[in-house]
Amino acid sequence: MNRPKVGLGIFVFNSSSNKFLVGKRIKEKCFGLPGGKLEYGETFEGCAQRELQEETNLNIDESRFKYLCSFNCINREIEYHWVEIFMIVHINSEEEKYIKNNELHKSEDWVWVDLEQIQNINDNNQLFIGLKTFLKKYNIHSLQNIIELRAP
Repeated sequence: MNRPKVGLGIFVFNSSSNKFLVGKRIKEKCFGLPGGKLEYGETFEGCAQRELQEETNLNIDESRFKYLCSFNCINREIEYHWVEIFMIVHINSEEEKYIKNNELHKSEDWVWVDLEQIQNINDNNQLFIGLKTFLKKYNIHSLQNIIELRAP
């Protein structure tokens, strides 16, 4: 019997909090947040820190990552079942300078996007399934919706 996998995505907001970071995944041919699989014994914050450093070169202290939400992401047609965990981190303009693509074999360059750009990518069916499900499930229409979704 197959079991769900556990993945974690990170909304990395820029210094003015009007854009977040996405990259185009080479294998899946779609845009997604930085992130990856939760490893055995790893905290959400530890996973977020590790994945962000591995993928984007950003070395952010675990204490700065905030839990956003988690949900089941199931698409039986493509035999996809992941438990998705989303985290948020805000970075400053100095930290933005250190972003680089550390995994050229996995994704194209990281780019800053606003919600309108993400909606356009979604309309063109080029959005990673977890992020697409999140936008629909939580009825996200603005970046402020994402920030407000996080529990106090």
